[in-house]
This record gives sequence, C-alpha cells and structure tokens, in this order.
Amino acid sequence: MRGYINLCTRDENFIPEYLYLCGKHKSDIMRKNNPKKIAQLSPLENNILNVLWKSGEGMRVRGICAKLGGTPLTSIAVTLDRLHKKSAVIRESEKGRGGTHYIYSAVPKESFQRSLVAGVMDRLVENFGQIAVNYFNEKYGKRKK
Repeated sequence: MRGYINLCTRDENFIPEYLYLCGKHKSDIMRKNNPKKIAQLSPLENNILNVLWKSGEGMRVRGICAKLGGTPLTSIAVTLDRLHKKSAVIRESEKGRGGTHYIYSAVPKESFQRSLVAGVMDRLVENFGQIAVNYFNEKYGKRKK
C-alpha cells in the first residue's frame, strides 16, 4: 500500500495523514517533478510570460524588471530560470560588458498553451485512467466542429 493514494476521496485530512504514515511528502505524490512538463504557473511566471509575448523579441532580466516595476531583479532572474527549466522560455547567452548576459524569449503562445493542456490531460488520465477518458468522450465526443 506504500505510495498509493486514493485521489477520489473528499476527505482533505486523508492525504496529509496518509503521507505522514508512508513517509512521503505531499508534493511528491500530488504532482510529478518533471521539468519538461509545465505545471501550474505562479502569478509572477504568468506576468513574465505576458511581458515576453507582448514584446515579441528577446529581453534581458533588467528589461523585464523595468516592464514589471516593483518586482525585485533577483526574483525575476530566479523565475526566468524556472521557466527555462519548464521549457516555457528560450534562453540564449550573450557576452558583454560585465560578463555573460542571458536573453530570454517566450515560446510561441499557442505551443505553450498546447503543452499546458497536454500536461493536465496526461495527469488526469494517469491518475484516473478510463474514468477520465470516458468522461471526456461523453462530454466532448458528440460536439460538432
């Protein structure tokens, strides 16, 4: 029974108690720590992507910081690194005064949205199997294009 979790339960206390008993951390079971899959975005990640999509070109951290105003430069730099690991932004290095600088550009919005939906759908099918497939087929299978 170690590692199994009933995701259909409505008892919110079940998960922390069970995880404590089996020695697992909640984040290890509730989400996969795969950097290639895009998980839910934080508000800062969302704001950064919107700035990059609006600009349409690569930007340095300082440029993004100027557009966001009030957000610390280090927070933006760390968040951009996380977005790069999630494959949501493309990072290119550039040698310049003071060392190496990174130029960030967002992946196309449509491909980002597609990968986000694909990740959610994959996790639903992985966790709920045939129930999820049947639900989507019943709900959306009869729609006309």
